Amino acid sequence: MGRIIGKLAIATIAFAAGITWAIIAEANDAGVPLTSLIGL
Repeated sequence: MGRIIGKLAIATIAFAAGITWAIIAEANDAGVPLTSLIGL
C-alpha cells in the first residue's frame, strides 16, 4: 500500500511541476518577467 501512495505522490509532484514549468515558459514567451510572476 505504501508503495502505491509513494508512486502517486511522485506522479502528482511531477505533474504539478510540469504544469508550473509550462506556465512559466508561456509567460516568458509572452514577455512577462519571471520575478513579477514569483512576486519578488
